[in-house]
Amino acid sequence: MNQMFRPQRGEQRPVLDTLTGSVERVTFHNAENGFAVLKVHARGKHELVTVVGHTPAVAAGEWITASGLWISDRTHGLQFKAEVLKTTPPTRAEGIEKISPRAKCVASDPPWPSGS
Repeated sequence: MNQMFRPQRGEQRPVLDTLTGSVERVTFHNAENGFAVLKVHARGKHELVTVVGHTPAVAAGEWITASGLWISDRTHGLQFKAEVLKTTPPTRAEGIEKISPRAKCVASDPPWPSGS
């Protein structure tokens, strides 16, 4: 997902990196402005990656594709600051279970109390 930008006069725009992976945890999401802080299992990374950016909605288990820059925040350390953040609903079982961890339990729970 390479993106082309036309730099302003005399301004060189940095080349954006692309990061893809599954959302392990939504640390923070502001529904009013879409700002989100995510912990992501990113391709090619051993540790969880912190991704910050804007998206209307996001949930654990979803797949993200982000374009942005790596930054080092004084307080929070290394983060991927996404200028573009696209989410895709999960298609694999483990992603679906993260969105609704009780889904398989609810399906197996009887609709009446036991011992009736």
